[in-house]
Amino acid sequence: MPHSLHPALLELGTELERQGSVVVNHGDYICIRLPFFASVRIRLNEGHLHFEPRFGPLGRGTSLVLTPIVVVMALAFVSAAAPLVTTVVSAFAATLAVLYDIARLIMTEGAMTRVQLLWSTRPAPGATLPAADVLPALANPAGSVGAQHGTLGVPRERVSPLPVRDTRTP
Repeated sequence: MPHSLHPALLELGTELERQGSVVVNHGDYICIRLPFFASVRIRLNEGHLHFEPRFGPLGRGTSLVLTPIVVVMALAFVSAAAPLVTTVVSAFAATLAVLYDIARLIMTEGAMTRVQLLWSTRPAPGATLPAADVLPALANPAGSVGAQHGTLGVPRERVSPLPVRDTRTP
């Protein structure tokens, strides 16, 4: 029996695509595709997001454990069977393989943080917004703080933290 995608996840995926991410909808989760064969699977369980970072077909944890083990074993084999130049080149390649995994770790963490920040600014799944009479600022946007101030609550007249001088000559 196939699982259906939760409407809140569908909306989250649409917003992430609008912001430039590559998002693929699967049965009961969405997947953010990242460079270097990395991805993050996002599921919604009981109103909470659950992340599963992946490096290719493997989970992130598995890949982070296997890469150094394979690198050390391959380097030991090469150093025992090949000349010094080949061993030095292999050591350089091994270092790049570990750095590759570190780069993917940073990318997946950044993607998960971005999704968490986006999710925290949205209403909870199934929640309804309050009626206009409950929040007068929503009913009268001209009198609200957002209409009088800029995005961060700074008055619209002064958006620069530094004083602005008029350099025009009369």
